[in-house]
Amino acid sequence: MPGILRSPKILVAAVALLLVACSSDQGGPDAQYVVPDTAGQATGQAQVLTGALRKRGLVCSDLYPDNKPLVVRGCYRKDATHDIKADFTATPDGQLVSASFDIAYTDPADAPQAKPDLEAVVGDFAAASGAGELTGLLAKSGEHRTAWGSATVLSAGLEGFGGMDLERKGWKWPTLPDHAFAGTAEQVAGAATADGFTCTSSNSRSVQNCIRDSDLVTAISSVDGIHVIGIRAGSWTAARTLQEHIFAALTGNAGPAGDRRPLATQWFAAGEAAGARAYVGGLQLCQAKHSRSSTVFSVSALVPAGTTSGEC
Repeated sequence: MPGILRSPKILVAAVALLLVACSSDQGGPDAQYVVPDTAGQATGQAQVLTGALRKRGLVCSDLYPDNKPLVVRGCYRKDATHDIKADFTATPDGQLVSASFDIAYTDPADAPQAKPDLEAVVGDFAAASGAGELTGLLAKSGEHRTAWGSATVLSAGLEGFGGMDLERKGWKWPTLPDHAFAGTAEQVAGAATADGFTCTSSNSRSVQNCIRDSDLVTAISSVDGIHVIGIRAGSWTAARTLQEHIFAALTGNAGPAGDRRPLATQWFAAGEAAGARAYVGGLQLCQAKHSRSSTVFSVSALVPAGTTSGEC
């Protein structure tokens, strides 16, 4: 597959409750689901960067739809073997204050394209923020200090992978609202047990690991709700069934007023998807189709300062 500069394939991501699906029992390997671009209007540097990333084929969405207290935006392109994540934060007036760029190309034929594609999106940030030359820093892993702020390079020199985290000098993170998914790890384990899993717990039952043959369900919760749910099954159908049973156990079949479960389930219903990533209703959702042997769903909730737990 060509890089983002030549032939974009759109699919998405970013900051709160994360749902992953690695599927394979339906549809061809090139099946895609194009996630709608739902990012609202920003101003200043944030809007300039959004426009540049959209031109490269990335699709954008917001953690806080009204851009309060901050613009927390993710712009992504994802398929079975290519994943570009561009997450950034800006003040309400559009000033860029942090960003995280990650690229993972697992197709050996396309792995060499990861470096120039990473340089492209980092260059977009530098141009929008006035941070100066940043792409030259990508050759060396570790933390760099610039006039604009700090730049931490990850996985420099690894073909197919790379990343950079950026934060403006003097920036202080405010307290941000969490978007935990209501419920407990014990409720997830209860739903898994009803589906024939055997579960074990740790950390005062806030961590649950459930096994059924080669299938696996994991859950982590805290006082404010679910932070991680992972579902691994041998087929898309089995994984979807588990996801539906777990969501019903957490919120009930109807769900309370304002429940985000129907939004997540609706978004997740694209079973033919090669992959997708986006913010939906204040949650971060992700699905990825990797092979014909395993399907995975994963759910993670945001913690303050724009960081996430879990992975997609």
